[in-house]
Amino acid sequence: MEWVKNVLRRMPFAVTLWTAYQAVNRVRRGNLLRLYDFPSISTWLNELTGSQKNFSLLFERGETWVVLENGLQLKYTNKFNSVSAVIVSHGSFEELELNLVSANLPDSSVFFDIGANVGLYSLSIAHQGRGVEIHAFEPVPDTVLDFKDNLSRNGLDDRIILNQLAVADADGLVYITSDYHSSNYLTDPESTQNKLEVRCTKVDTYVRDKCIQRIDFLKVDVEGKELSVLKGAEESLKRFRPIVLAEIFESPSDFFDRKTEDFREIINFMLNLGYKYYVIDDKNILVHLDRIEEAVFSRSYHNYLFYYNKVNVNV
Repeated sequence: MEWVKNVLRRMPFAVTLWTAYQAVNRVRRGNLLRLYDFPSISTWLNELTGSQKNFSLLFERGETWVVLENGLQLKYTNKFNSVSAVIVSHGSFEELELNLVSANLPDSSVFFDIGANVGLYSLSIAHQGRGVEIHAFEPVPDTVLDFKDNLSRNGLDDRIILNQLAVADADGLVYITSDYHSSNYLTDPESTQNKLEVRCTKVDTYVRDKCIQRIDFLKVDVEGKELSVLKGAEESLKRFRPIVLAEIFESPSDFFDRKTEDFREIINFMLNLGYKYYVIDDKNILVHLDRIEEAVFSRSYHNYLFYYNKVNVNV
């Protein structure tokens, strides 16, 4: 293995990191050699990746974990648009949004994580050790398994209520794609995409059935069906007036057969409930409605922060 080290040392660090990482994956997939059985190699790889600013990679017993600055560990999944792969590629994932959620969840508050995926938002809040009640919703079975692995890895199994459910504006059964990890979306029964039939609930139904007495923050990331989620939460929005962080598509989707809802309807729906809002623009700057002309928009989607009376944006 010494020759591998010598070659990698001559490369720029970014290439070195990626090459080492890919080498580990190739070895693991091919079952040619358990690299992790050699402590010196495993230690060297961990030291190599440990110098990253925002994360490190931990190679352990045939699995790879992305270790964030706060110590939280996410199982690396080499799947389309996975959260862990985005962190490895770009160094971080929605840090501003994560900080906004954290800053607006005091002890004893209640957080709804809708479209939780592998649990980054829920895990980040639970990892802080505060008394926040967390309800996470993720309908895709394989993704739920990854979420559960992350829960166990971080010792947070009893800190998050994980519901294998889709969330929309009606209770019952819906279809969701299964090949796109964090980009899976609700689709029609006639869709030619690989899809699964999953159970679905409205927020209002869940609140009633579980006797929820408050919601302080509602995070919604459901790939173009945010209006459906909010309509299914209308009673709860009026009753609890939670802060809402929602990913919204301003332009029609060209992602396979995904259909997105009109962003103007979403904004008007929230404004009619008395909400105001910020937008996180392309430069990751939080822009308030009354100075929207200062925002920079070129992407087809952005995260919107809706609030009723007040919100802490000093993060």
